[in-house]
Amino acid sequence: MTNEKEWSLSAVLGTGRASAIHIETLARMFDTTTRKIYKQIARERKEGAPIVPNGQRGYYLADPDTEEGREVIEQTRRRLEALGRNTVTVAGAMGRG
Repeated sequence: MTNEKEWSLSAVLGTGRASAIHIETLARMFDTTTRKIYKQIARERKEGAPIVPNGQRGYYLADPDTEEGREVIEQTRRRLEALGRNTVTVAGAMGRG
């Protein structure tokens, strides 16, 4: 597997729901497990990356400069808060963190 400090999901994810990449595909791309992909998603969110799900185990970058992007970022933030996860920096993508 690639050293975790050397790889970035944000670098390969596209902007917008249509560009979502399935979690299994991401795991193959990085020669790792889906569990480690989920951990990397959390790590990058903490750094402010607006990585959001498409509802079908796919992930993409939301554009905080669009209404749709702001809405999906807010929905993701609320969902993760409800799950009790640290999402302060996901909100940071909207200038709220």
